Amino acid sequence: MALGVWCVNDISSELDDQLYHQAASFGEDTSVFQGADLTLVQALVLLGNLSQKRNKANTGSNFLGLATRMAISLGLHKEFPNWRITPFQREIRRRVCWGLYSFDSGTSTTFGRPILLPGEEVMDVNPVLNIHDKMSSFNATAVLPVESTEPTLYSGMRYQSHLHVKSNFISNRLLSSSGISPEEALAMNEDLGRWCEAVPSYMRQDDATPVEPWFDFNRSRLWWRFWNLKIIIFRQIFFKKAVEGRRGTVTAPIDDVEEQCTAIALSAASATIASVEQYLEHNDATTLVTWYSIYFSFHASLVVCLAIIGDSESLESSKRYEELNSVRYIFRTKFANNELAARCADILNIIVPEEFTTASNWHNVPLDHAFLDFSTSSEAGTNIFGGFGLSEFDYVPE
Repeated sequence: MALGVWCVNDISSELDDQLYHQAASFGEDTSVFQGADLTLVQALVLLGNLSQKRNKANTGSNFLGLATRMAISLGLHKEFPNWRITPFQREIRRRVCWGLYSFDSGTSTTFGRPILLPGEEVMDVNPVLNIHDKMSSFNATAVLPVESTEPTLYSGMRYQSHLHVKSNFISNRLLSSSGISPEEALAMNEDLGRWCEAVPSYMRQDDATPVEPWFDFNRSRLWWRFWNLKIIIFRQIFFKKAVEGRRGTVTAPIDDVEEQCTAIALSAASATIASVEQYLEHNDATTLVTWYSIYFSFHASLVVCLAIIGDSESLESSKRYEELNSVRYIFRTKFANNELAARCADILNIIVPEEFTTASNWHNVPLDHAFLDFSTSSEAGTNIFGGFGLSEFDYVPE
């Protein structure tokens, strides 16, 4: 109920606050943690997600961690083919497992923390079935329903969890203090490309078939997450070259591999901004849509800012300014009543002031060198981009 109120109400509503604290109070009874069942796992997952949406990131992470340990104790990561339970009960276990898997993977990648659930070398649980809810009547039978070739309520869960299964090793590898080479980053990008090949046509962004608004958002968010992962892979390489270009400290010419890396990061950022803009043109900006739109478009816009900082005389500069202005417009008009959107727009204006819209003007911008400090640190928030990707400015949805 608290999560539902948050999604449909104004973010400043007191009702979701009351319901949240009422729900979280169950933790005061220590006996609840002495056992485990599917209902409790689901409650912890939802409570963790709501905590995160209410800017209680560490609280949300702790709830998710507890849900993960309970899920493993219940064996949700295993299929147990000889276990005598109905197909419907088995499917419910899969839904809980992959729902938790997506939340844990998404949150861990966003915060730059190790992913708790095991990889595909350990998890042998099957994907959720792509079936309509009316097919759930198969709980009384021993026969599995035929999967749909069209979008269903579970299509998003199926392909988002598949994306995490195929890319979680990337998130964990990026936590290494040694960083990654441009060649390794390109290899990771190829792995993501192979995931794309497994996505059906109705899940693709270029599919023109009319769909329900809820599915349009589900599909769009999947690709925003996909492009964001590309940005995370390449942005340290991209940032380094952009800053060197601005400072005039480039020690060697950019080779083809590094040029390819920067191009991929910029392409992912451009695709994100264009997709968010297109989605908002045809759909309502609900609280949930606003939450994800701000997060993904803000991160994409930071890459665009770096492109402008690094090479203001590029032939692509005018396009970059247009993309940046599009994000500012979205934050200030589509999300006019959202304080965080206004704050993000102000941050963008500090990095690249709106009045400097040409290359000749850009050279006159007085830069704060703190914005050009991309050194890693043990504490998030020491610079605008943080070490792995978090800073005091970052907006962190699941």
